[in-house]
Amino acid sequence: RSIHGSRLTSSPVRSAPTPIYEQQRLDALRRYGVLDSLPEQVYDDVVKLAAQICGMPIAMISLVDTDRQWFKAKLGVDQPGTPRDIAFCAHAILERDVFVVPNAAVDERFHDNPLVTGSPGIQFYAGAPIVTPDGFAIGAVCVNDRMPRQLNEGQLQALQSLARQVVGHLELRRELATREGLLRELVTARERHDLVVRASREGIWDCDYVTDVTIVSPRGCEIFDLEDGPFRSSLFDWLSRVHPDDLEATRAAFDAHIRAESAYDIEFRWRLRDGSYRWVHVRGLAVHGPNGQLVRLAGSVSDIEDKKRDELALRRLSHLLEESQRLAAVGGWELDLATNELFWTDETYRLHETSPSEYRPTVESAIAFYEQDSLPTIARLVGDAKTTGTPYAVELQLRTKKGRHIWVQTTGKCVFENGRPVRLVGTFQDITDRRRAADELRCAVEAAEAANRSKSEFLATMSHEIRTPMNAVLGYASLLLDTELDAQQRDYLGVVERSGQALLRLIDDVLDYAKIEAGRMDIEHLPFSVRTAVLDVVRMLEPRARQKGLHFAATVDDRVPAKVVGDSHRFGQVLLNLASNAIKFTERGSIELSVRCSNGHLRLDVRDTGIGIDQDQQRRLFREFTQADTSTWRRFGGTGLGLAISRRLVELMGGTIGVESVLGAGSNFWLEIPIVLPTATAGPTDLAGETQGSVRPLAAHVLVVEDNPVNQHLATRFLQSLGCTVAIANNGVEAVHEVENGAFDLVLMDCMMPEMDGYEATRAIRRLESASGRHTPIVALTANAMPDDRKSCLAAGMDDYLAKPFRRSDLKRVLHSWLGHVAD
Repeated sequence: RSIHGSRLTSSPVRSAPTPIYEQQRLDALRRYGVLDSLPEQVYDDVVKLAAQICGMPIAMISLVDTDRQWFKAKLGVDQPGTPRDIAFCAHAILERDVFVVPNAAVDERFHDNPLVTGSPGIQFYAGAPIVTPDGFAIGAVCVNDRMPRQLNEGQLQALQSLARQVVGHLELRRELATREGLLRELVTARERHDLVVRASREGIWDCDYVTDVTIVSPRGCEIFDLEDGPFRSSLFDWLSRVHPDDLEATRAAFDAHIRAESAYDIEFRWRLRDGSYRWVHVRGLAVHGPNGQLVRLAGSVSDIEDKKRDELALRRLSHLLEESQRLAAVGGWELDLATNELFWTDETYRLHETSPSEYRPTVESAIAFYEQDSLPTIARLVGDAKTTGTPYAVELQLRTKKGRHIWVQTTGKCVFENGRPVRLVGTFQDITDRRRAADELRCAVEAAEAANRSKSEFLATMSHEIRTPMNAVLGYASLLLDTELDAQQRDYLGVVERSGQALLRLIDDVLDYAKIEAGRMDIEHLPFSVRTAVLDVVRMLEPRARQKGLHFAATVDDRVPAKVVGDSHRFGQVLLNLASNAIKFTERGSIELSVRCSNGHLRLDVRDTGIGIDQDQQRRLFREFTQADTSTWRRFGGTGLGLAISRRLVELMGGTIGVESVLGAGSNFWLEIPIVLPTATAGPTDLAGETQGSVRPLAAHVLVVEDNPVNQHLATRFLQSLGCTVAIANNGVEAVHEVENGAFDLVLMDCMMPEMDGYEATRAIRRLESASGRHTPIVALTANAMPDDRKSCLAAGMDDYLAKPFRRSDLKRVLHSWLGHVAD
């Protein structure tokens, strides 16, 4: 352990120790948001000044990330950064003074460093740590020379001063970004507030008793019948314009709210300038100062003249009609429009939890049982009933005499005599339990749908996150298997590869099952070759069968059409699952795969000489998460999802699937799907290689667009082993630039990348090519492996799709499909 309190790490080039506060240091670096940002003049000026002061040909502002040093500004070098383990700056951040290496060639820490032994041939290094206000060194302002040097005290102090300037500017940059964000939020909030005020049918008012200014919105001025403001906070002695009959209650409500005793929410009549009155509904909220004095009062005003007119109309309800009496266990009501008398049946009294002896219904008191927001609905329905004769039935919430909130269904219709409305009649029914059950059901459905969405999103994310590292694991295992290994090493690597493939099959099974359960599994209907699909499965599984010493054969009857319409991917998936299971459960003998036509259906049989299945187990075989018995799982592994998914897929294709088996004597898994022949208007074949015209020989020039360095290296090694030359683009922006300035035979495009993703990059490339008529094959190479991801790639303009993890054989197949013969 060094005197800097760091953990020692081993490295072929004596890399710097990692600080024990590394995570806090990285957090301090990233809060500036400066990594991988565009050049900025102020930082370029700092490195120029550092070079001039120290008389050095090379200078840079270096920031030390997790596994790299990145140059925010640089002079005398071209590369954007270096790996951290060879960076001089990784040593400089362990210091608080300037870190100086007078002669790297004789310094045991650096004499074998590739930056010393190779380009740019550094001999001298001096770096002043860039230390944040909270004490974390995130990088250095450094100068280099290709010969041994020394700096005087003034130059050292100048470097430290420049490092402090960099920190100061980073802090200023961060503060400005924060302020800009807050300003944007403030502007957005103000715009949203103004829009809400303009769109609302309510008026807004705000009385500031400190400045003695009142602001009233245009809608508020319209309701209050005021000229344009501003107004004094006294609002021209507003109580003088309240109707005399409403004045006492209005003043009492206002005073009670000012004393913080109750809410200010009241309806009263307001005198207009022409002397008439308008019903208004005013809500307000008072703000008091430290000494309890009133400093502000703000609120809203609504024009409720129409609502009050409707309430007056409802007061004219009278006698119960005989129609309501015929409704058993349902309350009835009747309103005589001439006398305004309202009558209730006994059931209606019971529903309201009152009785004729303690309550006599009136229109006003009956309406008061309802929630306030229900009143406009009632007014509209009753008005329509009287004017057009339209009956109504509506569910509303009311509060009983005992204060209990219930839901009721109320119906009503108007009785006409000589074309004039004379009575309103209707019914009441308590539907609280029904509403509660409906709400619970709706909540359960919404929860289930949300759970399904969350499950699908979680599975898609986990698939992507697992496939990305698995691509490296399986890819490099494949590369290692092509090197010279002893028998034990080859055996171990074989276990790694087989285990990885088993994990991928598990992931695919779970994703497919989740997709089917959510009802989002789509089946394509495109022409494809059955023979090609069978051949692909044989090619994939024949090595496994040969390794177990099994005879594996496949036949396709001559009467099977050359092309049928269906989903080649799902057909191949089912075929692969059945054949793979046959190999897994067969220790000796053979597996025979046959395809023939049978009564307008495509009949596929997979026969094996394996362990067989008894009758009782066969009945459970196609259920989810089910295998023949627990000993099968312990012996052969698996999730029990493969056959269940196969059954669902076959059913989605309109077919059936089954099994014939004898315990200990082998099995025959079969499926039948309807044969649909292509028409003249059928879509393009899914065999990419059959649609590409003339075959072009390799060697091919391939552009790999990938932001992950491990995957870049893996794809490069695979492609180079297939005779290709490779160029790398780290993101979509670089990919568009590379295609614009060079010719490539094929582009392998990752989808999820910084700056510009693969979808947008593909669209940009297609726009560039539209003018020239050129078309470069673009194949998605992505860890997004959900069923909809392939469609998204093709919709963006890509020609093919290859999911991670990929193998050398997968790349070979893609190259063969799009470029012709590939040398092995």
